[in-house]
Amino acid sequence: MVLDLMLPKRSGFEVLKEINGNHDIPVIVLSALGDEETQMQVFDLYADDHVTKPFSLVLLVKRIQALLRRYYVVEDIWHYQDVTVDFTSYQARVKNEEVAIKPKELLVLKCLIQHKNQVLSLSLIHISEPTRLGMISYAVFCLKKKKKKKENA
Repeated sequence: MVLDLMLPKRSGFEVLKEINGNHDIPVIVLSALGDEETQMQVFDLYADDHVTKPFSLVLLVKRIQALLRRYYVVEDIWHYQDVTVDFTSYQARVKNEEVAIKPKELLVLKCLIQHKNQVLSLSLIHISEPTRLGMISYAVFCLKKKKKKKENA
C-alpha cells in the first residue's frame, strides 16, 4: 500500500496504526514532511519505507517492486514421498540426493502436477514454447526412468 500522510479526513498516522495493528500489509509512506522526526514516527508505526515529496515515479515503482518481492516470495517447491522438486531453481532431489533433470522434464512434471488426478493426452500438456509430442513423451519416459533408478538404489 502507498499511503500519503496528508489525508483530507484522517491523519495518515492513524491509518498506518490501524493497518499495521490488524494486518500484515506492506506500506510505503509518501509525505511532504521529510524531517527526521516524521520519518522516525513512520518507521515506529511499522511502515516499510518513507518517500519524501517531490519524488521520482520511476524510483517509487522500483521501491514497490522490491517490497513486493520481499513480502510475496513465491516458493515453487513440490514434495512427494522422498522426492523434492524446486521449480524455481530447476533442482530435483530423490532421497536427499540431487538428480540431474532437464528444464523440459521439469515443465512436463509441473504440468502433470497442476493437473493432478486428470488424464492428459500429450496434446494437452502445455509447455510455454512449441514442443513436439515426441519430446514430451521422452521427457515423461526420462522422469519415470530417473525415479525408478533412485528407488532401486
